[in-house]
Amino acid sequence: MRAFLVKGVFFIVILIVILSGINYKYVSTEYYSNLNNVAKFRNVPYNLEIVNFGTSHAMQGIGYDGLEGAGYNFALDAQILHYDLAILKQFKLHLKNGARVIIPVSYISLYMDNYGEKYQSYQPRYYQFLKPEYIKDFKVSEYIRFGLFPIMSAGDKLKYLYQPSKVVQYVRNEKSYPGTIQDLEKEANETVERHIGFKEQNLSSIADNLESLEGIIKLCLENGFTPILVTMPVTHYYRDGFSQAFKEEFYHTVNDIKDKYNVKYLDYSFDETFANDINLFFDSAHLNKTGRERFSELLLKNDIN
Repeated sequence: MRAFLVKGVFFIVILIVILSGINYKYVSTEYYSNLNNVAKFRNVPYNLEIVNFGTSHAMQGIGYDGLEGAGYNFALDAQILHYDLAILKQFKLHLKNGARVIIPVSYISLYMDNYGEKYQSYQPRYYQFLKPEYIKDFKVSEYIRFGLFPIMSAGDKLKYLYQPSKVVQYVRNEKSYPGTIQDLEKEANETVERHIGFKEQNLSSIADNLESLEGIIKLCLENGFTPILVTMPVTHYYRDGFSQAFKEEFYHTVNDIKDKYNVKYLDYSFDETFANDINLFFDSAHLNKTGRERFSELLLKNDIN
């Protein structure tokens, strides 16, 4: 019996060693290095003076090229406020005392899904770089599959162990909207309808998102950082699709938080320089390269100082 147990343990150890070797090779591939656009979290510099969080609007709309001082973009597509807070907790020692922390708040920030299918689809990426204590609804099984041994969730991507892959890192659309004004209006209406649906579908997430937003601000103030609330530029086609009542509720909530913590709030959704120039956008709510450069210069070199 003892010999059988020894052989069993030995066999398991051998399997783990083999699995670890294959896993190491997989995480070293170009495919995995760029998977989910999280490579930027693996070598975050220190002494950061300006950082931002947020969703795709900030990920694509804020750039630090040519900026005096170190800046960093921690935003990810469809990132909920919980993970803005979690990432700040994990990387706060990378920020200088007095660092400015840009916290994007959009019309949908408070209604992002914290529980449903869309939320679940984005969960695996956080196992790639966050500590377990910062992962919402942490599961040991998912930590093993996506964090410790991502080879176990590779599926048909195992082919990249033996063949080069296309770089899958998120690539911004650098050009202006390719369609007609009518096309853009239609896209804006469809996007607004979908985003209004977030509020109707995710009422249970509102309290969580508010708690996370306030948590980010409090963590900043506790650590000597300067939090700044920012609503990103959008086209007027997108902005005007929301009802007055919807926007009044949004601004009432954001201004209450701004006043409660005495922080700066910069709203660019009504900046007509951006809203009326579709050449600065690649769709109704996302800046393109030209828009990003113009907005970043305005925000980073002028307005947050």
